[in-house]
Amino acid sequence: MISAVLRPNRFARVIVNFTLKEKIYSGGEASCKRDGWVVFRNSELLLGQIGKSTLGGNKTGLIYHLLRDNTNEVACEIMHRIGKLSARWLSNYGMTIGISDVTPSAELKVINKA
Repeated sequence: MISAVLRPNRFARVIVNFTLKEKIYSGGEASCKRDGWVVFRNSELLLGQIGKSTLGGNKTGLIYHLLRDNTNEVACEIMHRIGKLSARWLSNYGMTIGISDVTPSAELKVINKA
């Protein structure tokens, strides 16, 4: 799915190529048991799990490589696609907030009056 976000059609130019150790890396590079060795080649995720450090939690993540190797417009477009994908995933899996989630409880109302 992330490969489709990075390169929505096969005619798009290559955007990212990098290798990274995720926080869950346990040694062995391509044979890492926890799938912590992340490899992007020709804008395709070939190996590993994407976590915070892969997306942009450090200076070697996906966002860094997008900004370094491409124009700001290309990086912005891909970040926009990742945001839309994340919002769609969250809404499909019931990650919502309702009025009851933000209404203060009776106990809190009593404390605030004192």
